[in-house]
Amino acid sequence: MAGEWIPIDITLGSKPEVQELVDLTGQPVEVVVYRLLQLWGWASLNSADGTARATAARLARICGGDDSFWLAVESVGWIAFDNESVTISKWGDRFSGAAKARAVDRKRKNTEKTDTFRELSENFPNALGTNSDYRRGQDSTGQKKNTNTVATSVLPKRQKRIAAPSRISWSVALGWEGIEAEDRSSWEVAFPGASIDVELAKATVWLAANPTKAGKRNWAAFLGRWLAKCQDGGGTRVCVPPRVSVCATNPLPQARRRYWRDQYARNMTDAEFHLAQQSPPEVKQLAQTLKVPT
Repeated sequence: MAGEWIPIDITLGSKPEVQELVDLTGQPVEVVVYRLLQLWGWASLNSADGTARATAARLARICGGDDSFWLAVESVGWIAFDNESVTISKWGDRFSGAAKARAVDRKRKNTEKTDTFRELSENFPNALGTNSDYRRGQDSTGQKKNTNTVATSVLPKRQKRIAAPSRISWSVALGWEGIEAEDRSSWEVAFPGASIDVELAKATVWLAANPTKAGKRNWAAFLGRWLAKCQDGGGTRVCVPPRVSVCATNPLPQARRRYWRDQYARNMTDAEFHLAQQSPPEVKQLAQTLKVPT
């Protein structure tokens, strides 16, 4: 972030005055240059014409060094002490540009504030009154006014956004109305796992069971949320009919039935079968005809 700036000569360290200060004070050239920069920076912030209230001892506390150092600076002609003040020589050549820039900046900011106030006064004359009345803290009727608040009655009110009526509607008597083919097509693309007819029927049952929640205005948005919830939950669940036993639809062949006797066309235990085998052929024929054990 930019701060305060002062112009500096890049050959400051080699100037005759600086070299003379090195000889007089016995300080390295880096220390001499640093203290001079501290002096000029402090003067640029605290003086408008190069003169400030300071003595050698005060400069020592502010910019470093001691009384003898700043008296040496005075001896080379860069500053001059006069009782309780110090004057920077060649002030106009070094700092007049910075002082002028700060003055111009202050004037510009004051002008902007004045223009802003004038614009507010022109746009809201009834709220602020005239400029003179506003400065005196009075309104146009002479009554004392509170300058901390601005009348809000003259400010433009925010218009409430009103949603367009939905083409789709629902009622207990008529059910869903206004659903067109393009609505179904868009829903089928956006919610492939949802059965549109089944979900519409489910929504009808839910709305009929919750009449207090059926006073919606945007039914298209309601159905969009309903189908999205269905899609996120895995889609419409299709009811699967109960599993039918295979034996009921496809009975086992007679050869796979236990104790089935083809020649007698019935079930017979082993004992019954052996007894039938020992009977005479006539009895066997009769038993087979009558389908009774022999």
